[in-house]
Amino acid sequence: MIKKNNIEFQFKARYFTSGILNENTRFIWMVFHGYGQLASFFIKKFDGLNNGHFVIAPEGLSRFYLANTSGRVGASWMTKEDRLTDIENQLNYFDGLYQSVKTELNNGAKLVVLGFSQGTATAMRWVVNREIKPYRLLLWAGTIPPDLNAENKEVDLSDIDSIIIQGDSDPYLGTEYMQNMGEWIKKYKMNPQYIGFNGGHEIKGKPLKQIVADF
Repeated sequence: MIKKNNIEFQFKARYFTSGILNENTRFIWMVFHGYGQLASFFIKKFDGLNNGHFVIAPEGLSRFYLANTSGRVGASWMTKEDRLTDIENQLNYFDGLYQSVKTELNNGAKLVVLGFSQGTATAMRWVVNREIKPYRLLLWAGTIPPDLNAENKEVDLSDIDSIIIQGDSDPYLGTEYMQNMGEWIKKYKMNPQYIGFNGGHEIKGKPLKQIVADF
């Protein structure tokens, strides 16, 4: 008889930071990369933020070769296989990072959560499952997961200041995507601001600077 089993053990995961964390830090960012990216490259998108910003980029716990069996490496947050275990591991991982900066947050620094592409669903799950209340929730070129209320709990995000950012030539954001986004935005009682920009499936400096200027 075949039986699925799980075992818990100590696990080490890397993450990257940009900026200096001290008493002058005004904003602490948790940024979640997209499918096939590495945190070491993704965090460079935020390297131009001023000294009042401290950025933390966790990395997907599953790394793989992007082509064949050698060459460039990317990371993924999850697949459909054993996804609930992957989600649980991710949440515990993010909790550890969050606790490492909790003192500065308690001293007045504000939390900004950003998810890009596949990382938007990852960011949303952490915010909802752990009842995180960020100063800003930035959803960049990704979808809102339909299973945030998997335990039939009401999800009310009306009190979270959220922004949806989309490129006007993003090949992944078609009609079906827009319909699904509208459905889940309504279901989860979100009141997002929309920011568009000239570009594709990417994080660009101009809209990022626009967002930061309104902080």
